Order: sequence, then structure tokens, then C-alpha cells
Amino acid sequence: MNRRPLTIWIVQIILAVFVLSSLVGGAISIWQTLTAAKEPSLSPAAVLPMLFFEVAWQTVLLTLASVGFVGLRRRKAYGRWLSLATLVLWLSFIVYLQPNPFHLGQDNGNAPSWLQYSNRDQMVGAVYGRVSLQVSLLILIFRMAFAKSVKVFFQKNEVGAGVGL
Repeated sequence: MNRRPLTIWIVQIILAVFVLSSLVGGAISIWQTLTAAKEPSLSPAAVLPMLFFEVAWQTVLLTLASVGFVGLRRRKAYGRWLSLATLVLWLSFIVYLQPNPFHLGQDNGNAPSWLQYSNRDQMVGAVYGRVSLQVSLLILIFRMAFAKSVKVFFQKNEVGAGVGL
């Protein structure tokens, strides 16, 4: 039996954290949408599409990550590709939300002062952290897609399979 590669372990941990944080974040987001319905400026008819979109989006994310996690645990090919899709989606969100890491937190004074860095060293540290996260995630995606150890882990015809264990 092939041992589980380190890449698979790391992806499973990331997926577990992703699912747990999505559950908490989704619950908070749904709660905020429901409490926004009590605002006099919003009609309930305007809040229902927001609530539907929020529930549908959270359900898709949780299903994708959960099924990917279970598939990785069971050594199924769909687990590999669903977890890969989850990682690519996560990287896409990171890049979409902040496309230029060199302007991190510096919005020409439009953002609140507590969101902006107080000096250049803080901004440089944030840029290094952001770029290293994106590069690490990109390396993990490529390892998950193309590494030989991962391909061997998911092979159906294993040496010694069906020996009575």
C-alpha cells in the first residue's frame, strides 16, 4: 500500500480548516443578512435574493471542499481534482480581492486609518507574507496536479492489492 504523500496531508489539513472557517463565516454572513432585513430602508423582498445567494454560495463551497476531503481520504480521483479545484478557487479569490500586493492596505486615504499600515516596514512585511502565501499555494497546486508521488498514491493497480488484508 502506498503511503500518503506530504502534499496530500497538507491539502487535507487546508481543506479541513477551509470547511470549518466556511461554516463559521457562512453562519456569520447569513446572520448579518437576516439582521439587515430588519433595517427600515430594506424591504424583505430585497433581502431574499441576497439570502438565497449567500446560502447557495456557502453550500457550493462547503460541498466542494467536503467531498474533496472525503475523496482524498478514500484515495479517489475525484477527491484529487475537487481538492485541486478548491485550492485554485481559493487562490483566485486571494488574487481577485487584492490583485496588486504592493498597494496592500494603502488606498490613498479612502480606507479607515486602522486598516492602513503605519510605516513602510509593516507594508513590506505584509507584501512578503502575501506573496509567500500565494507562491506556496501555487506550488501546492502544482504538486497536487503533477507530482509523481501523488499520481502513484491514486493509482488503482497497486502492487500487492487483494492479498487478503
